[in-house]
Amino acid sequence: MQGGRMNCTALTVVLLVCSHLFQLCTSIPVAVPYQFFFSSTSISRQFVMGGCEVKEWKGMDPLGVAGYPWVTSIECISPGAVFEYRTVLRNGPVQMYLREGFLNANNDSFSYMADSFWAQEGSIINVTLKGAAYVVGGQFIKAKASDSMVAAQITTSYQGPVFRAYHVKEANLVHDIHINEGNLTTGIAKDLMWSSWTNIDPPSITVLNCQRGQSHVADHFHPEGAMYIPFTGRICFQTETNDCIEAGEVRWTSALLRYYETFEPINSTNANAQRMLTAVGADSLCDFPTVFAVNNFDPDKSAGQPNFVDIPKKYMTVRTTTVLTRTLILQGAEL
Repeated sequence: MQGGRMNCTALTVVLLVCSHLFQLCTSIPVAVPYQFFFSSTSISRQFVMGGCEVKEWKGMDPLGVAGYPWVTSIECISPGAVFEYRTVLRNGPVQMYLREGFLNANNDSFSYMADSFWAQEGSIINVTLKGAAYVVGGQFIKAKASDSMVAAQITTSYQGPVFRAYHVKEANLVHDIHINEGNLTTGIAKDLMWSSWTNIDPPSITVLNCQRGQSHVADHFHPEGAMYIPFTGRICFQTETNDCIEAGEVRWTSALLRYYETFEPINSTNANAQRMLTAVGADSLCDFPTVFAVNNFDPDKSAGQPNFVDIPKKYMTVRTTTVLTRTLILQGAEL
């Protein structure tokens, strides 16, 4: 079934540029599922670290273009639980989204729902978390704790950041033009948008849907694939079936899947959501927002935005949202 929660029907995508699945650039078709749900039934491994519950889902492509990325969920809910981790990212970049609590990443502090932090492949990331967060991209927690802490060299030719903070208080707050077709009277929704600085650091978007009752986005697909990361509320995706996610679950869609999308708001006040709305000057919008992040979404380029026009087939050439980077090591060299 096309919309099944664990649909892994193999379809083929031809990449315009190379994927992290391959050591070198290639145009070999990549078989991908229509979509993938990161839920309790699809966990790859689960363990406790620093008193925090860690859940990990293995991925196909850290960028989420040629398959779903790795996802790590970290929940430090118990008193005294603290997640502390330092590593060199060897398997692709990651973006860490704060759900609740407090996060320190590479000496930058985050305390609002939907604050996030991005780090490039080959860079060192040092995090302390008291609360809950998602890590999306490459493998985050490695099996070998003794791995070298040598970061990849960054030369003057790279011309971009190796990490970036996305604070909700610094985002551009705009009206959402997709929920309820952007109707100002029936679509009470805003977007927190961060543009890319260099086309190396990814753009980012978080949606604040304040529509009372059910709202929707018309049939569309994401031309570069996308992750849906809910913080509050419930999001449903209608294909041949109707599959829903809420806080604690994440969903990836390929560029090959066109679907209709609906939202169900929370029915009680979420203190973290209200605090975030106040921080961005949107506290008068509503009391019960549906808050979620979407990646591979570029607010400045139509190529990186939802497509409402075309009908995807089973064989498609796609592109990435940002410049594709690679980390190199000399043959025979050791880190």
